[in-house]
Amino acid sequence: MQHTATTHPQPANTVSIVSTTYGQTLVVLNGKCLYCAPPERGDEARQLASTTAGALNVPVDVVHLDTFATDTTESQLMARFENQNAGPWYSHAFTIAFSVEYPAKNSDDIPPAELHRALMKRAREFTGDLDALVEACGASYDSYQMG
Repeated sequence: MQHTATTHPQPANTVSIVSTTYGQTLVVLNGKCLYCAPPERGDEARQLASTTAGALNVPVDVVHLDTFATDTTESQLMARFENQNAGPWYSHAFTIAFSVEYPAKNSDDIPPAELHRALMKRAREFTGDLDALVEACGASYDSYQMG
């Protein structure tokens, strides 16, 4: 009995260089982020994409994503990249209440550092408790289509 090897075609490699409105640059290999560069390191990211694509003998797919904030995280950029053709994106605004205990009659007299401390204390209450976070947020108070 003769055995023949069954070959399965390897999925095609893809290399993408993703630039954003605010200058962040991602290098994406087969849907996974290899490198997320701040604006000042964009040339480094483009070089990595070019070298990676050359090693795999594939072209570099160039993608531009509209982003709406300078502090967009790598995971947010990857979600936008993966869903870029899924339709319009929306911005939903939520509030989370917190309180500050401070010896000032007027809230304008509370130092920013105290506000920050109280807000971070409130945020820690949700660590590992997503149900409490959802309950604290409630429904969004404003939503609009972006772009």
